[in-house]
Amino acid sequence: MEVLTSLRLRIVLSFLLAALVLGAGGVILHRSSRRTQDVRAEVGRTRSEIIALQALLATIEDAETGQRGYLLTGDQAYLTPYRQATALIESELYGWKGFRRAIACCKPIFSPCNATYTPNFQNCARP
Repeated sequence: MEVLTSLRLRIVLSFLLAALVLGAGGVILHRSSRRTQDVRAEVGRTRSEIIALQALLATIEDAETGQRGYLLTGDQAYLTPYRQATALIESELYGWKGFRRAIACCKPIFSPCNATYTPNFQNCARP
């Protein structure tokens, strides 16, 4: 009788231990999958910010190219890409969701950095 009770106790304890191990594994798996989802979401946000910054850089390069063309030749036709680019810069800059966060990061490093952008192309005359 005592052997039977001891065997039952061992079986019950074994099942409890197995359930505890499985439960702990489930909790770890849930936390791990949740963290993976959070990381994937952050990667998606980062990719969209990179795409927005690449578009902004291309626009700024267009403005620079137009300005340089006008300054070298004096031909008003070169101001067309400049004007188009400067019109887009502000909308692209403020359309980038990370802009305000980037400005907040810049302030301690670059004290004149502020939340407004004004193109500094004063050499291009606007007829």
